[in-house]
Amino acid sequence: METSTEIEVRYAETDGMGVVYHANYLVYLEVARTDFLNKLGFPYADIEKAGYLSPVVHVDLSYGLPFRYGDTVVVKTHVSKVTPVRTQYTCKMYLKGEDPEKVKPHFTAVTSHCVCDKETFKPVSQKKLFPELFEAYKRVCYLE
Repeated sequence: METSTEIEVRYAETDGMGVVYHANYLVYLEVARTDFLNKLGFPYADIEKAGYLSPVVHVDLSYGLPFRYGDTVVVKTHVSKVTPVRTQYTCKMYLKGEDPEKVKPHFTAVTSHCVCDKETFKPVSQKKLFPELFEAYKRVCYLE
């Protein structure tokens, strides 16, 4: 399963060079991951309501061509690895209208997440606590 999430670049997200400020790409990743979970049928808000979080524990980023104010970014997201304690997402960003089969992504990221207790931040097994989500991750996970 791969989701497509559209994000319109707002003026406040750009820097003095007129392009999206590098840290704002992390916000776009969060929007795309949340959308992915919603489309998978497991809203992230429900995980938090149950007393758990899924923080980022590792990020690998690669910047290419920039996005500018007014652009619509399309974030392609899929799960590329899942274990009982970690989930890895791969995200690629394109300009709306670009064919991902014909152009390089403007931005690529691989993010790893654990599930932890909201109060203690101690990692927990998503396989045990959220077995339906874990099985869904396994079902849709693919490597490129």
